[in-house]
Amino acid sequence: MQLAVLLCGLVSSTAPASARRGSHVAVDKFCTAAQIGGLRWDGITHLSQAMAPLIVDGAGAVAPADAAAWAQWSAALVGAAHGNGSKIVLPLHIISKPVAATLFASPVNASLLATAAGAAAALAVGAGYDGVQLDIEGLQQPSAAGFEAFLVAMRRALVTAAAAAAVRTLSLSSTLYMPKLVQSDFGTYNLTRMTMAGGLCDFVFLMGYDMGWAAAAPGSGAREAVPNAPLDGLALGLAHAAAVGAPPGAMVLGLPMYGKVFTCDGAAPAAQGNCSTAEKNMKNKKVDDLIAAASAAAPGACTAGVDGATASAVLDCAQGIAVPGEGPAAGARQQAWYETRATIAAKVGLADTQNLGGIGFWTACGVDPATTAEGRGTWDDVAAYVAGGAR
Repeated sequence: MQLAVLLCGLVSSTAPASARRGSHVAVDKFCTAAQIGGLRWDGITHLSQAMAPLIVDGAGAVAPADAAAWAQWSAALVGAAHGNGSKIVLPLHIISKPVAATLFASPVNASLLATAAGAAAALAVGAGYDGVQLDIEGLQQPSAAGFEAFLVAMRRALVTAAAAAAVRTLSLSSTLYMPKLVQSDFGTYNLTRMTMAGGLCDFVFLMGYDMGWAAAAPGSGAREAVPNAPLDGLALGLAHAAAVGAPPGAMVLGLPMYGKVFTCDGAAPAAQGNCSTAEKNMKNKKVDDLIAAASAAAPGACTAGVDGATASAVLDCAQGIAVPGEGPAAGARQQAWYETRATIAAKVGLADTQNLGGIGFWTACGVDPATTAEGRGTWDDVAAYVAGGAR
């Protein structure tokens, strides 16, 4: 299967060399100060500040999702990124799916969208960010026109705000859930228009996680144990993107530095694999924690291995045996699907061979380069990708 830091310590004494390929890495509220202080900047060209993303409400008002986290981390992370030669982007969410459906309803409320975009751009420019990334998931077909109108409004607002502040041009990007590509579903998020030259975005961050079996419908992971980022599913999604003319250089392949523990207590047989579950009976766990769990599992009680087609590590524990660190109900089985250095390298290799614009990770804190040789090696591989060398 093997394939307490102060804020002033965030800035490394030496910035990384100019990168040839992009690595877009998020830090979120589950990161500790020590983990953030130990970021491998030689493997990060773009940092996503997800500690306190922006939230848009139904009236178009924009504010940090967590005011205290914004006060603690925003300026510190902007300074750390710039001090280490990296860019930093600011994610933007809609407060809820129903609000998003209303904001993007037809006929398009251009004035409301322009107000929200202007407020977001002003916050980003004022705080020193290098771009805004829309992270708006779960939209349905009736929201397509409104979503694209918001991308256009956001682009205009960023150009206007940057010019007014006499600062550099800011980037605009958007996330896109990878199973949409696997299913060739481009109706709501039109990848071609989002990525084409002069299009809606500078790049699209493909969320290649929370996926499942390549042949299964999106959401199957709520009812059975599934791989998080299956290699065959990622390849299929990229093939469908190429078929509609999306330029690979405008896409970033996002990968998970976390895995999932499933408790196999469902009554129905799993569609694939051997572990059916009750609805969403799973926990997200850091890659480091699950690799440690596999090492700690009692021989004969749990079986560890790698599923070849998906390039995903799996730890399967017998009936009544818990994944180390977990506590299932009596008599239940557990199964964990996660990444290792080797499985991450296989998926980074896919981005390499497909000539994508970069790779990405959610989140930086799932694999600690200072804790284990496995973690250090993983980040060595990421840094080698960024530098353009062999992994």
